[in-house]
Amino acid sequence: MTDSHCSTRRVSAPRNPGSRFRPFTMPAKSEDGCFLKALRLVLPANLRSRAVALTHGTHQGIIKSKNSLWSKVLFPGLDQQVEEAVRSCTVCQASGQAGLPAPVITECGPTAPWQRASADFGSLTDGSYMMIIVDDYSRYPEVEFIRTTAAANVIPKVEKMMASHGLFGEIRMDNRPPFSSHEWAEFLQT
Repeated sequence: MTDSHCSTRRVSAPRNPGSRFRPFTMPAKSEDGCFLKALRLVLPANLRSRAVALTHGTHQGIIKSKNSLWSKVLFPGLDQQVEEAVRSCTVCQASGQAGLPAPVITECGPTAPWQRASADFGSLTDGSYMMIIVDDYSRYPEVEFIRTTAAANVIPKVEKMMASHGLFGEIRMDNRPPFSSHEWAEFLQT
């Protein structure tokens, strides 16, 4: 091949790349036919939407989807593409992950001890649980250790607390088992 068939031109990087391309100004290398930048694979345009869809398939929300992609791949518009995918996902919209954060609701606190209590579980290393019920007035905690979170185990412990403190006017809890069980609903009605 002669010099008349080939031409070379010196091209330099722009001095001030736009903010959109700033993450791409680091040195890149090619390895086994893959283009790598900062140990992340630079995806071609035809694979970007598939990568976003695969990452978001677990419906983990905007932040976790972005972090997962950013740790492995790189391409312009990654953030915007993930945000758009999550916001248009019907599963995420139904579970409340894609919308705006819930508004802060202020309310009056209880005016007497055990008028309102909050309940939750903590897991222990041996596989058992702590059931924690806190008086929202005094912040006094009651802790009971239980082997399982089945309603049959929880209800007697709550009855014991009510026997020493009186009936709770209101009890707050997440809507997970046993608090979503039929037995718990029946217990609260009695």
